[in-house]
Amino acid sequence: DLQDEEARYRTLQEKFSRLERDASRKQSLIDDLKAKLKVAREELEASSERIKLVENRLEAAEDVHEQRKNRLQAVKSRVAKEVEEKEKLVVERDELRAWAARKEEQCVEHRAKRQRSEAALAEMRQKAR
Repeated sequence: DLQDEEARYRTLQEKFSRLERDASRKQSLIDDLKAKLKVAREELEASSERIKLVENRLEAAEDVHEQRKNRLQAVKSRVAKEVEEKEKLVVERDELRAWAARKEEQCVEHRAKRQRSEAALAEMRQKAR
């Protein structure tokens, strides 16, 4: 009976030793996983901060782009108005040149008439003497 008890005691001790080793291995695994989880959380936090920085830079770049786009549109609008104004001025200039040419022709005609009238008057005065 004593031998049976000793054999049972040794068996229990072996089981206990195995369970202690298993528990130690599992605790090491848990500790490793905790460390990996901590690193992963730190990396996630760093990534989140980088994402926020990139998002902020992207938002700033989009704002700059929108401002430049608006300025470009304003410039295009001003150029279109200036081109329209130039076209109007060209038409007005051409009309004024045509008017001036007609007036010049009228002046030439009036000078010719005046010269003919002066010549006729001079001729009449000469005949009257």
